[in-house]
Amino acid sequence: MPNILIVVDMQEGFRYNNVERIIPKIKMLLGKAKTAAVFTKFVDKKGSEFDIVLHWSKFVRKKDQELLREFARFSDLKTITHNGLNILTKNMLKEIKRRRANTVYLCGVYSDVSIGKAAMDLFDKKIDVKIVSDATTSQNAAYNKYVLASLRRVIGKKNIVKSADVAI
Repeated sequence: MPNILIVVDMQEGFRYNNVERIIPKIKMLLGKAKTAAVFTKFVDKKGSEFDIVLHWSKFVRKKDQELLREFARFSDLKTITHNGLNILTKNMLKEIKRRRANTVYLCGVYSDVSIGKAAMDLFDKKIDVKIVSDATTSQNAAYNKYVLASLRRVIGKKNIVKSADVAI
């Protein structure tokens, strides 16, 4: 059965130093995955919980929602939007099922939020999930380190892999 690479929220609004560091690894993974990859894109709107509770409305702006320019050559790959912390929308779950994915590889930003949540949700759904640790980050490097340590315990250390070990 085929595998799928989900590249989480590599968008201009999330561009910061830690993200810059993982771009080469993700580009390498996308080259390896060819068409077996999907981007997620966070899109916010006025009146959301992010806006009302967190007073954070950055991703209402189209320029923040755009994929990082470094991924322009991969723009023909499927992109699935989400409006909250959960990237496993109905559309994403349909896509995973449609592709008959045996293993879901996760990489991108906010390992301590969307990636960690997706990994645990996929684990609960009995879908083989791997987090690509050297192609994953968070805004704070310490958060990334701690969430990966926690996920090694929660979903199993064999499910935290390096980009060289990705089989797509």
